[in-house]
Amino acid sequence: MGKIYCIIGKSATGKDTIYKTIKKEHDEIVPVITYTTRPKREGEKEGEEYHFVSYEQFLNCEKNELILEQRKYDTVYGEWVYFTVKFNFEENKNYLLLTTIEGATAIQDYYGENNVIVICLTALGKTRLLRSINRQEKVLEGKVYEEICRRFLADEKDYDSKKLMHFKNLFFIYNEEELHCAIEAWNDIYEKTNKKSYKNLSVFTNDYKGYIGSIETDNTNDLLYGHIQDISEVVTYYAKTMNNLEKAFHDAVDSYEDTLKNTK
Repeated sequence: MGKIYCIIGKSATGKDTIYKTIKKEHDEIVPVITYTTRPKREGEKEGEEYHFVSYEQFLNCEKNELILEQRKYDTVYGEWVYFTVKFNFEENKNYLLLTTIEGATAIQDYYGENNVIVICLTALGKTRLLRSINRQEKVLEGKVYEEICRRFLADEKDYDSKKLMHFKNLFFIYNEEELHCAIEAWNDIYEKTNKKSYKNLSVFTNDYKGYIGSIETDNTNDLLYGHIQDISEVVTYYAKTMNNLEKAFHDAVDSYEDTLKNTK
């Protein structure tokens, strides 16, 4: 059974880099290229991350009912539109695309929740900000930092945890460290979800002793944290790095189980 893999995440979480690497290493996956009316950034090529089109071309696609989903952004450079055109989903093939929460939601609703895997990339706010600045975007001089601020503020509204819970198959990849760490996490997810025995289930990247833990970021304090899922109590764990967060999660589970034993 084929799957549609939707990569989402806030600005500068490394979506484009992960997407390019996956395409390079997995030629069996069919890339679904989304469209945008925004201008190309330095180093971008037509047909790799996006198809770059005019606003008139967007309106023509809309008129002919070819658009599956669309998002409009009021940027400091004017309105930019991102949209996905409907494509034929073959059950013996896997597909990959960059999109947003709204885009992935529309794709899941259109192609079926059992066929869609949503992978949300996360990183600390400080890291994302430095990445955005280091891009050295050559669009309109003097407005680069203003646009970065707009994106970060918009992300805080768009990436609501309640919206993420809409997805039946949800995985998180923490992309703070070396690229190979994120790619290893992707490969684990890809291998797991391609098995015939795979059961569709909303999951996070942490699991231990049958417990599942979330991975979230506290941008104010540059911390990672999470909660043990599907228990009546609220059990939270914190750390500065991904490796330490995993250990903190394990410690929280062990402590929780000890508490349960002592209360019996």
